[in-house]
Amino acid sequence: MVWTTIAQSLAPALHTEPPKNTPTGSFVPPPASGAGTLQFNVYDLSAAIARANTLTSATPALIAALSTSAQALAEFLVDGPHASMVFLSDVLDLGDAERTFLSGRIGAGVAHLAMDALNYAWMAPAHEIIRTRARLGDFIYEYGPAQHLAMTEAKGSVRRAATAGGALTTARRAYQVQVDPWIYRTSQMPPGVLIEHGYAVAFAACPSGASPAAAHLALVETRLPPGGSGGGSGSPHPGVGVGGAGPTSGPAAGAGGATRVGQPRVDIALLNYRTVFQLANAPSVVRAIDWLRGIDRAVPPAEFAQTFNVMESDAVEFLVGSDPVDAAIQHWMSSGARPLFAIRRRPAEQFLDWLKSMITGMPTPPALAIELSSPLRRSAGAAHTLFTDGFGLIDRNSRFKGVFKWIARRGSDRPPTPHSR
Repeated sequence: MVWTTIAQSLAPALHTEPPKNTPTGSFVPPPASGAGTLQFNVYDLSAAIARANTLTSATPALIAALSTSAQALAEFLVDGPHASMVFLSDVLDLGDAERTFLSGRIGAGVAHLAMDALNYAWMAPAHEIIRTRARLGDFIYEYGPAQHLAMTEAKGSVRRAATAGGALTTARRAYQVQVDPWIYRTSQMPPGVLIEHGYAVAFAACPSGASPAAAHLALVETRLPPGGSGGGSGSPHPGVGVGGAGPTSGPAAGAGGATRVGQPRVDIALLNYRTVFQLANAPSVVRAIDWLRGIDRAVPPAEFAQTFNVMESDAVEFLVGSDPVDAAIQHWMSSGARPLFAIRRRPAEQFLDWLKSMITGMPTPPALAIELSSPLRRSAGAAHTLFTDGFGLIDRNSRFKGVFKWIARRGSDRPPTPHSR
């Protein structure tokens, strides 16, 4: 049976490790227990995989190929009828390299689902923020409601001998080697970068035919200093653990239905939304971001222009790039009945307005403020998958509402230097 809509469940085993460096900063992170039991189907997971594994320097053709293969393999190799995540024994027929590739990508996707459930909104590859040859965790996440950074390392494995204890051992080792050295570190760090918390998430699966067939998830995080307790300045999304649906009063609902707004670091926001707009097939926005970051060496056009289709899913409007489009992404999204990657319209417009102000050279550009979305999971009956930063996965038959066009004319030949905040 092909795995599609049936929800799979993973309840993480939790563990804390004392920090190596002296605690500094004011962040009281959400308790990891708030992630609850993660529930997702293949669409939720494939969106998370694409989001977590879209490398900053990867070409659209490579992104399309990697995303296609990961989703196809997951659909075939996960045994759909089970409520808990079980792989078919066919996974053992893959070569070692292919199985390592698949399990690593699934591990990164599961880790992204967990971090999203804990209210971390924006994500960037750690090596893009901290330039070093030393070992790093995979990602740096920024906490949505406030300006706090956490480092996360993701691990994944699918093999006959996978156990819950092995997953925890892998997570602890990954945390100690790749994450802990950077927590509260102040020397040899970029200006304004302080990693105030850390996680290692390890996924391990033992396929059917083994005894017992099961999937395991372990989450190791920084132990709070004496007197600290989770849930102070940070708290997980209510309802995103068991059931995974999140608040139902609106796409940006917070406590009491209030709209939640965050102000991400500019460097992390640019990397985060570069990935999102690339997956949403908006190559002109991607090029504008690259020009602003100073990495596009080609002669830039006099203006950056991108047309989007406005699509409505369950009364929520999303944007999907329509002109221009990237041929590889377009071919991938047009094949079969595959859902569409998209971005919720409100946070997309907020980011694009800020990006336009930077490109046109406004003397005093506005602060970057983004409305946070409440996560939704199709596995819990939602009409679409939605992440905190606005990235989503919508049905191809979502209602077409019209077009939205974004144009930003350059104010100079050289990009301005964006401040970190």
